[in-house]
Order: sequence, then C-alpha cells, then structure tokens
Amino acid sequence: MADASHELRTPLTVIKGYLELLGRPDALQGVQHDRALERMRAESERMEALINDLLFLAEIGSTPPEDRAI
Repeated sequence: MADASHELRTPLTVIKGYLELLGRPDALQGVQHDRALERMRAESERMEALINDLLFLAEIGSTPPEDRAI
C-alpha cells in the first residue's frame, strides 16, 4: 500500500506544481505553457492507469480462489 501511495503521489505532485505555476499571471507563455499542459495530461493518465491497476488488484483479491479462472 505504501508503494501505491508513493506512485500516486508523484504524478499528483507534478500536476499540483504546474497548476501553481500556471496560476501566476506572468508564468508560462506559448510553447512552455503547452508543454506544461501536456505534462499534466500525461501525469493524469499515469494516475488513472495506476488507479485502474489498484482496482483490478482489489477485485482479484476479493474473488474467492475457487472462482478464479486459471
């Protein structure tokens, strides 16, 4: 569980940092702005994949062994 928390915290920290930066009136312009948005998009997709993996593992863990397909 600690590993999962760490893996989710990393992209969240990146997103929060860029949001803080983009919230400044003189922050990023042009290409830098576009790169920041793309990085936040990529990190949110990474978080979504991690969450989906965790949900899958939770589902497997809650399935009785006799119901699992081999």
